Amino acid sequence: MSKPFPKVASSRHADRTIQMLTELTDKMKPSSSDKSELKLSIGDPTADGNLRVPKVLEDALVEVVQSGEYNGYPPVAGYDETRKAVSDYLTRFCSTPSRKENLKWSNVLITSGGSHAIVLAMTAVANEGDNFLICAPAFPHYKAVCDSYGYECRYYPLLAERNWEADLAAMEKLVDDRTKALIMINPSNPCGSNWSRPHVQEVIDFCERHSLPIISDEIYSELVFSGETFSSVADFDTNVPRVILGGGAKHVVTPGWRIGWLCLVDPSGQATAYMEGMDRLSQLHTGANSVCQMAFAKALLKTPQSHLDDFVRQLEAGAKVYERILEHDCGLTFSKPCASMFIMFKINFSHFKDINDDMEFYDKLLDEENVQMLPGTIFGMSGCLRATTSRPPEVLKEAVERIVLFCDRHSK
Repeated sequence: MSKPFPKVASSRHADRTIQMLTELTDKMKPSSSDKSELKLSIGDPTADGNLRVPKVLEDALVEVVQSGEYNGYPPVAGYDETRKAVSDYLTRFCSTPSRKENLKWSNVLITSGGSHAIVLAMTAVANEGDNFLICAPAFPHYKAVCDSYGYECRYYPLLAERNWEADLAAMEKLVDDRTKALIMINPSNPCGSNWSRPHVQEVIDFCERHSLPIISDEIYSELVFSGETFSSVADFDTNVPRVILGGGAKHVVTPGWRIGWLCLVDPSGQATAYMEGMDRLSQLHTGANSVCQMAFAKALLKTPQSHLDDFVRQLEAGAKVYERILEHDCGLTFSKPCASMFIMFKINFSHFKDINDDMEFYDKLLDEENVQMLPGTIFGMSGCLRATTSRPPEVLKEAVERIVLFCDRHSK
């Protein structure tokens, strides 16, 4: 009989890797309620079938598959055709020829979803012990990458009373000689905000003063509400190197296709080594999905405006449903969202007799009403809750009714 085999331990890198968003949504604990499950936690626009892939993109995918030409390994950086399509697509957010010219297709990498782009952008510029300035609240994947690779996550607060703009004074106190980049998410997940052009300029000015590259997550750039204008960091005259992150998960409703991208904007050529580093790190993967990225090459620039307009109308309708919570004065407040697919609530704990933090609110709401919101703690800002605006109004109305009942039950 062979001797017992010793336990196989996981690496420190693996032990440090925890994505709290996944932990809460994919491993959702059972509710004690017999009511139907209502998840306001999801970031998947395909969940209910109300938001669909543009037909032009579906047709392109069928054409690519039937051609039989793209079943092999793609280049790890992505097909040149796809990189050029992304570069051309990004120019729509720039207002002058010179700014458009800064969006070079050779500085585009096609990634396996937006999360892969985040990993490449962060790990190619930082070493263990370095730090990033990250907005709070922020998409939790940024904190997960910091923890996994041994970086320090330094949150700079966003101010709810100012449409979730960055607290510039707080940022000044966080930066030091080991700060590698500033990370911004605009339009915001989880806040549902869209920064004004003057405020984006203020953030760029800060980065100029401190010689900080910018990693700008702009995956929701198409999903700004009526009356709003999106300002990309690419549309400014500055020598600050900027990595634009994006992908097809949201605006063309294809999260499962796993097509993301990054594009380095580097007018003065000071970040060539950074770009080469991202390119080398992309070699650890065998490239993004071949047939899907070629479908994007053929159809990304042909997405009809009517598709985007309909998507935004549905998000605006979803956001409006939540206004009933304000009408009931039930201990939750929010700044009305003006972009992306989310809304961020602030909890007035003085309203409640037995709820003391956002995790407790999350747990009790799920247990009693089978409604899952997400606690602000996982986004870097305690005392808040995130909910989606992408689900159909009838689903959101039922969820809001349960939230109001829950708040009344626990009020003083």
